[in-house]
Amino acid sequence: MFDGKDSMMNDVLDHRVLKDGYYYWIVRVNRDDAEKRGITHDSLVRMYNDRGEVILVAQLTDRLPPGTVHSAEGSAVYDPIGEPGRSPDRGGWMKKYALIIDVEKCENCNNCFLACRDEHCGNDWPGYTASQPWHGHRWMRIEQRERGVFPLIDVAYLPRPCMHCDDAPCVEVGEGIVKKREDGIVLIDPQTSQRRKDIANACPYGAIWWNEEQDCPQKCTLCAHLLDGGWSVPRCVQACPTGALTLFFGEEEELQKKVMIENLEQYPKISPSKGKPRCYYRNLYRYTSCFVAGSIACLRDGHEECLEGAKVCLRHGEKNVAEQVSDDFGDFRFDGLQADGKEYLVEIEYLGQVTRSHKIQLTGSISVGLIMLTNPTR
Repeated sequence: MFDGKDSMMNDVLDHRVLKDGYYYWIVRVNRDDAEKRGITHDSLVRMYNDRGEVILVAQLTDRLPPGTVHSAEGSAVYDPIGEPGRSPDRGGWMKKYALIIDVEKCENCNNCFLACRDEHCGNDWPGYTASQPWHGHRWMRIEQRERGVFPLIDVAYLPRPCMHCDDAPCVEVGEGIVKKREDGIVLIDPQTSQRRKDIANACPYGAIWWNEEQDCPQKCTLCAHLLDGGWSVPRCVQACPTGALTLFFGEEEELQKKVMIENLEQYPKISPSKGKPRCYYRNLYRYTSCFVAGSIACLRDGHEECLEGAKVCLRHGEKNVAEQVSDDFGDFRFDGLQADGKEYLVEIEYLGQVTRSHKIQLTGSISVGLIMLTNPTR
């Protein structure tokens, strides 16, 4: 791991082929498939996808399964002429990438981080990024937040890569060195960005790292070299075992509709004027909000029992903020609350009668503990 030996693309992206006075990127083709189609080694082939076409030099290999091709640059070498933001081959608006992260599904396994290291440590991807150093960088950083106190504690993990912002500050500072592709991916040129530490300092999210060895800024590329080579997802998404990371690829209108319907949010604490992230979070409340929780039990015939079906109300003044019913274990939990420091009232109602109430001050996540009801009406 981390030595680049397992990455087939390591020997694909290192060079172009000079043929008939022109440089061409190469495409790997299964040898048996090539023979069936009359394709010979180093012959020119035309490759299509939904973003256009490109002429490449075929190189035959036994390492690919039948029915598969692998290109070094894919449609990245196809520079269509047309209206900005439009795809002339389809006539529609250009599709763009966005990363969607479900905070509730992240278990802090760090597979995404390890996959990123495996792909980039010791591997140069010309035109995309220099090799990642062995120590110090976390292009996929996982933040942790602990809410509540014992015995009711909730821990949430928030993966944080480069946001690939629209109107990105790094693009503005980079002045052509940092480029925003039409598909939404932001890339830093590994050659012309040398000695430009100001580019790393420009990121309001701290997502650009400085490589002391190579004297250049670096960050998550969304594995653009793989996406351009035919992959459907970057390594981090591929490696996630819980489905916490997903890659969206579609038109902007479709993305914004998805954001509204699924209540997706952007990374907190950053001013909207400092770039518009293309990384969205689902269930972000687990990281940004607080909760009020507790358990309800009762004494019946001298025995302590969990009380299921009790109505629990969270009130602020005359306003009923939220309402729940205790579960099979007598537990309740109000989540997604903001720590505003105000006074609230937790009321327990059972069989139509308010039996207990607790005053709390919401300065953070609170456990009211075990609420014991005596002699409840059956």
